[in-house]
Amino acid sequence: MSGESWQDRISSKAVDEDKDQSSVPSSDADKKAGDNWQDRIGSGQKEEVKAPTITSTLTKEQQQGLQTLKLAMSEHQKWLAKKKGGKQADFSKKAFEGQDLTGWHLAKTLMAGTNLAGSSLKGADLTEADMFGATLRDVDLQDANLEGAVLRGVSLKGANLTNANLKDADLRGGVMMGADGGASIGSERSDLTACLMDYAQGTRAKMSNVDFQGASLVGANLEGAQLFGSDLSDVDLSYANLKGADLSDTRLTNTNLNGADLTGAKLANAKVENVSLRGAKMSEDTVEGLDKSELDIGDKPKVVSYDQMDPEVRASLDGHQKWISTNGAEGQRGRMDGLDLSYHDLSGLDLSGIQMRDAKLRGAQLKACSLILADLGGTDVFDANLCDAVIIGTNLTGANLKHCDLTNAEVGEISIVGKDGNDTGRSHKTSFEAANLVRANTKGCDLNVCVMEKAIRDS
Repeated sequence: MSGESWQDRISSKAVDEDKDQSSVPSSDADKKAGDNWQDRIGSGQKEEVKAPTITSTLTKEQQQGLQTLKLAMSEHQKWLAKKKGGKQADFSKKAFEGQDLTGWHLAKTLMAGTNLAGSSLKGADLTEADMFGATLRDVDLQDANLEGAVLRGVSLKGANLTNANLKDADLRGGVMMGADGGASIGSERSDLTACLMDYAQGTRAKMSNVDFQGASLVGANLEGAQLFGSDLSDVDLSYANLKGADLSDTRLTNTNLNGADLTGAKLANAKVENVSLRGAKMSEDTVEGLDKSELDIGDKPKVVSYDQMDPEVRASLDGHQKWISTNGAEGQRGRMDGLDLSYHDLSGLDLSGIQMRDAKLRGAQLKACSLILADLGGTDVFDANLCDAVIIGTNLTGANLKHCDLTNAEVGEISIVGKDGNDTGRSHKTSFEAANLVRANTKGCDLNVCVMEKAIRDS
């Protein structure tokens, strides 16, 4: 590795796959000072990345199923328009796993017990559809219209309902027995565990006795919703609208209600444990009768300045700064995987090449930071300030960037140039693959030059 710059050594290991926790090896040749590494790196142009379509991998059975769907929907559209030859589409108990039904008009269809696991229904119209007991695991329902839909006893585990319309939808449990009293469909408790429902519209929705464990409902509008007896453990309901919602007898363990509007909400007999209510809108009556020792109603945490940080954190940051400024000759690359640096002020720091996987940077100040070739895979950067940051060749795969401010951040691809000034032939694109960018402010930030496959964004 003699003669290589630090960024060349990082590139050779592929930042987004680097799992080696040992320090970066150095040699006498590596420790020779050189020109500033930023002067030896040129930017490149990103080639268009095209995500594979679901239909490209359909089996013969799935292709036949798709044809069945198309034929039935042709007759269904006539039925909706009350035209001759029309017939209501009935897909009850049929199997349509892995189908691409993006944007389909499926209003008032009958899909009781239908298996659509792994399918895409993004932007689909499912108004008043009967999906009693349907299997919708890992289904993409972003921006879908489910207003008035029957979703009793469904399995929506791991589904993506970001920005979906669930007004007046019925998600209560429900079991339907077969005619012989044997086979049945549906469940006594609808399963929405690990479900993404950020900014979904669920006013007046019937969601009593639903299992929401581990779900994310950031900014969701649940005004007047019935959540009686539901399990909201480990659920993120920050900034949600819960005006007049019925949360009686719910289980609220490790639930995040920061910034939520609980005006007029009912919380009678709720089982609370480690509930965060910082900045929530509510009256004293809202939490009357609850165990106050389990409620965190403090103000938003104050920003931690550099001088106030943990000494070990400062030492790691100082060592990293020296590593950058000496081109790897002194100091050590910062490895801060899993650390909680929420609300820390890191503004203006050069964190290029740092490894900070699965860490927490919630509400952190990262304004004008340099994050070139940094590895932030899986990191929680919710509500952080990244204005004017340099995010080139950065790995943010699977990161949580909800509510982040990326105004005028510089993103893109970086070509790796060796110490001898020659192009190594390697490059890194900024990756937001599978990252959550819902309600992120990206004004002046060109995400089109980044890897965006499976990224979750506002419509």
